[in-house]
Amino acid sequence: MDYGSSETIQFSELRCLRKDFSHYPAFSILCHLAEVVPAGDQSTWSRTACEFMMEETQQQKLFIKKKVHQ
Repeated sequence: MDYGSSETIQFSELRCLRKDFSHYPAFSILCHLAEVVPAGDQSTWSRTACEFMMEETQQQKLFIKKKVHQ
């Protein structure tokens, strides 16, 4: 589970990725919250709204439901 955390490490602590992991496609996918739009007539989210969402969803398990477009 990737919780999105980051850490600064020394160069000597780096390790090569196991070869069997390099055969898989990227493990992250682009997604969005369905039917959720910025308040008002804005077409983009404010910095405050983005920071709020990051704080509220950090360390939470989020689930994805794939929607099929026909």
